[in-house]
Amino acid sequence: AYMRACLDGADTALVPLAAEIELVEAYLAIESVRFASTPDVRIDCPDDLAEAAVPRLILQPLVENAIKHGVEAVSGRSEIAIRAHREDDMLVLTVENRWEGQNPPRGRHDGHGIGLANTRTRLEMVYAEAASLEGGPIDRGYRATIRLPIPPADGLRDAA
Repeated sequence: AYMRACLDGADTALVPLAAEIELVEAYLAIESVRFASTPDVRIDCPDDLAEAAVPRLILQPLVENAIKHGVEAVSGRSEIAIRAHREDDMLVLTVENRWEGQNPPRGRHDGHGIGLANTRTRLEMVYAEAASLEGGPIDRGYRATIRLPIPPADGLRDAA
């Protein structure tokens, strides 16, 4: 299912949030094969947001970053949290990775920002300036936050 979603359709296709979360779960199942101990994964998506339209595979690069720069780099327990909530007329999606203990990830590096830059570009293709992506360190972790309009703004680009 994950491979089919990656190969099927345009980067700007919109899908229900519930379907996007299913794809993230499939991606995490594939990634879990690589780890001796898998991270704790928490997903919080209220039922009333399950049908909200989001760009297909918009969460995957953020989850991939959480694994690459967080989970893979720590020797202890780690957690990935994916949350969705509404703030007024905006859908807010967060992907966070955290590790236990005082030790930062081994060999921590900030990467090149390609995943975040590509995600920002995709959001702009669909929502123009009505959506945003912010990311930064938090206590013993990192958080990326996407904000996009609910329902989609009238000015969505035709690419969707």
